[in-house]
Amino acid sequence: GKPSSAQLKAMQAYYSKRGLERDDRLQDMSTFQGREIKSFSDLTSVEASRFIEAINSDGQEAMQ
Repeated sequence: GKPSSAQLKAMQAYYSKRGLERDDRLQDMSTFQGREIKSFSDLTSVEASRFIEAINSDGQEAMQ
């Protein structure tokens, strides 16, 4: 299925804090997911969960 609105908000908030523009966000997400992401709505809910888990665990320190 598609990401929930809560998942989309969490991902957008993460990138907003880092000041990344849309193209950079999509590039970063594409790298993370290992496939081209043209829009966050292209993600599956599973992919969104995986990303959110990564940024909520040790990922936040690593990416600062």
